Amino acid sequence: MVASIETSVKQWADEQIRQLGWQIIASENETADKVIDESLKNSPSKSGGTGGGRPDYTVIVSDGDKTIPVFIEYKGSKGKLEKLDKQGLVVLRTDYGDFDFKLAIPKYAVNGASYYAMNVVKETPYLEAIAVGINGHKDTSGTIQYEVSAYVLHKNNAELPIKLGNYLDLDFLKNTEPQKSKLFESIVDVQTDPKELEQRAIRDDAKIEAVLQELNQKIHDEQQIIPSQRINIVAGALMAAVGVKNSKGDWTVSRLKPSELLGSEEDENTDGEKIVSKIKNFLKNRKLPEPKQRQILNVLRSNFVDNNLNHKTAKETQTPIKTIYQEIYEKLIPIYDVTGINDFTGKLFNVMNAWVDVPDGGR
Repeated sequence: MVASIETSVKQWADEQIRQLGWQIIASENETADKVIDESLKNSPSKSGGTGGGRPDYTVIVSDGDKTIPVFIEYKGSKGKLEKLDKQGLVVLRTDYGDFDFKLAIPKYAVNGASYYAMNVVKETPYLEAIAVGINGHKDTSGTIQYEVSAYVLHKNNAELPIKLGNYLDLDFLKNTEPQKSKLFESIVDVQTDPKELEQRAIRDDAKIEAVLQELNQKIHDEQQIIPSQRINIVAGALMAAVGVKNSKGDWTVSRLKPSELLGSEEDENTDGEKIVSKIKNFLKNRKLPEPKQRQILNVLRSNFVDNNLNHKTAKETQTPIKTIYQEIYEKLIPIYDVTGINDFTGKLFNVMNAWVDVPDGGR
């Protein structure tokens, strides 16, 4: 195995970073912004552990109108700059919706930087962040070949890094002209590129299908629920999980978090009843005709309340309905947050309708 030269990469990059000309430049052990520090501390580390993690370097750039944090990660082995999917997009999650803490995020420079950037734009007032991966390896002559790749992440699509470009060095980040103007122009331009938008749509389709197929199989294998009932459970759980926001972005119906399902046997307070209550508020807020609301609630109540899924046995630590709800919440809500309700619901039901047409036997 070829030894990593990350130390040499760090020395090469550190010298350039300190010459960029920005007021706020922070190494791994320094603070660029307390808001950023708090966000990273409260997020899992690149390996999925508690206590968060910190990028190799953080730089705050600004053109007077926008202020954007830049997160920089180093690697020192051939092929460790970035891990991309079949559409050429940065991998942050596995095909089944979990963050890829085993491979992509901890072992590739761009993916690690993008993970930090994603957490910050999700959890702080920053609307955008830049992820920069820097890698190096020795060629056959022993000369170090450096490679730099940069992506921008926006709060509206926090898990979808968009390519800014590949670079020979870090001059593109300098606080001098014309580099600064070109950087901020590129940040705007790449986010409206038609090819990029098409690639993101393709990945969203593939991700929804993969997650739904896994959920479908898991609910069938573990709970032995017939396909039509599985569709009702997924649809109902999503109503409780997505919530409703008004035009100002404030919650009018808050999301029901899995942690709120406590397995109570008390009337009107069971896990299934809590889900149905949230569905009721969802439907009411969406202003469906009352007869239609009652019809939907009657159907869903039989799936969430009036069956064994709403009760745990002496050997179970939580109700089966909570187990199912938690899977749906953790796997589908991140995709919903990226794609938005219109695209998401159409793709969702296209896949779920196929469940009814495919027999479970032999699957």
